Amino acid sequence: CIEIVRGIQHEWKYLATSVTDHEVDRAKNKLKAELLSIADDSTRFADRLGRDVLNTGKATQLEELERAIHKLDGSSVREAVSRHVYDRDIAAAGVGQTESWPNYAQVRYGMSWWRL
Repeated sequence: CIEIVRGIQHEWKYLATSVTDHEVDRAKNKLKAELLSIADDSTRFADRLGRDVLNTGKATQLEELERAIHKLDGSSVREAVSRHVYDRDIAAAGVGQTESWPNYAQVRYGMSWWRL
């Protein structure tokens, strides 16, 4: 289980230090395509609007989402991950047999070992 946690932390480190504009552009295109496919399905569209209202208190228009997505680049992703993920306390919950789950100190150390 520690290998899975370390793998996730490795990806967070990559996002905070090395993600490229090309990778972000590819993700942006994929997200835009998903949003447009949701707009074609009334049930999925209503679900998205409901989630928006619950999360933000308002229904976000597709044009507004597209503008926000367009503003993203590699440096904004690196900055956001560095600010909100790097060296932050974590919370985890387990169900069932959790004997192999690493202790908090191990996981917490992994959140800051990659000093920038």
